[in-house]
Amino acid sequence: MLRDAVRDSGLTQRQVALLTGLTQQALNRVLNGQNGITVHHAVLLEEALGISADGILVTQMQEQLRDVREARRGFEPEPDEDPKHRCNRMDDVFRRCLKNHNHDGRHIYA
Repeated sequence: MLRDAVRDSGLTQRQVALLTGLTQQALNRVLNGQNGITVHHAVLLEEALGISADGILVTQMQEQLRDVREARRGFEPEPDEDPKHRCNRMDDVFRRCLKNHNHDGRHIYA
């Protein structure tokens, strides 16, 4: 969503970074899904690109929920998938958690 909005805006990533106060490197990590976006930066992107901050944050939350649900179901990525993709990283985190804490994946909240 964000990558398309930057492209459609006619602005370069450098220009968007300057408008939002993000470094180009930080903006690139957000656009590549390596970093999440803060509420503050979502509003700045809304102002710079004319897109909804709500939409940015809802999309991010939906992606995070999907990642966690897939990890909890034991989602196994295909061998040829990119190991750096966020779903695959989350799956690795979930497996390490299960191994390190010796539990079955169910979390009990007090």
